[in-house]
Amino acid sequence: MLPVAANADTKYTLEKKDGKYVCQGSAACGNNDKSTFGSAVLWALEQTGDINENKTYDALKMQLHARPMISAGEEARRSYTFNLTLQVKKGTLTFLIDKIRCVPKGFLGGFTTVNFDKINLEKKPGQQEFIDEFATLCDIFAQRMVESIMANDVPMGNWEAIIQKQVIKGMNENECILAMGKPERITQNSQRTQWLYASGAIVVFEKGIVTAVVK
Repeated sequence: MLPVAANADTKYTLEKKDGKYVCQGSAACGNNDKSTFGSAVLWALEQTGDINENKTYDALKMQLHARPMISAGEEARRSYTFNLTLQVKKGTLTFLIDKIRCVPKGFLGGFTTVNFDKINLEKKPGQQEFIDEFATLCDIFAQRMVESIMANDVPMGNWEAIIQKQVIKGMNENECILAMGKPERITQNSQRTQWLYASGAIVVFEKGIVTAVVK
């Protein structure tokens, strides 16, 4: 979960379109598309955890899907989950946030999960509180997300192998993660580091570069 403090000027607005709440935006890429997309995947992996359970991405289309969770802080009584779609195309990073839910934290949350797309303010005007809170948190989340992705220049010299989900000699650690995900276990000594995967594959690094792949 990502705690978000409300301390930024509004840049990305939560809107209601066709009965659904969405937040969307775009930013010009400071680096090339491949580097920006690689940075986006690595950012999402750090935010949402396991690469297989919490997000999927298509390197060929440079599109990423994730489901983050944010809250107003550790003491907040509720948190929010949502679908996040990121895409890099022709020098632009675009994102869409939708399918938002307000979720109680712990057994004393005091309410059930609220699906934003089913909110009826005429019947339950009190739920406006959830919409207003998420609008603020979402804007700050989006700003930080874009800033973090754009600030990270990730070298992508083995793009074709990444698209094929193959780890090859000469890859750096970031490229290996993009191709195969994070390892299940890491061992190392003074000369080399080994990444061990649940599939049985072993990737050997020396000075941060892949020197051998055992499948």
